[in-house]
Amino acid sequence: MENFENVDNYLEHAGKKGMRWGARTGSQKGSGAKKQYTAKPKTRTQEIKEARSNTKAKLKEVNILGDKALNAKNIKTAKAYDNKANTKMYELLNSKEFKTSKQLTTGEKAARTALKGGILFTAIGLATGAALKAK
Repeated sequence: MENFENVDNYLEHAGKKGMRWGARTGSQKGSGAKKQYTAKPKTRTQEIKEARSNTKAKLKEVNILGDKALNAKNIKTAKAYDNKANTKMYELLNSKEFKTSKQLTTGEKAARTALKGGILFTAIGLATGAALKAK
């Protein structure tokens, strides 16, 4: 058996300073290239919520233009702001995004169905209770 006086002569460091053990970059196939990020397609609920947010922002713009028309110092400026507000509102109401924002998400449909069912069962329960009391 050998006598190990200086351990540094026998141990070698494999890796870079600060490297985490077991952490690899790139694909597992060993190509060395990092994976490209691909965006996930939006769900219908995400599309509806985004459309609602955009619609709300556009309505805020219309309201600001309307306020400017009310606070204008002369009629010509007021008419200009009013025309801009009317044009933006017309574009908004006829946009596909506005129609999307009026649709219900999956959760809202489920809640509406549950509420209808609850109201129905409550009415049936009241009718049944009244019938039992009458006997």
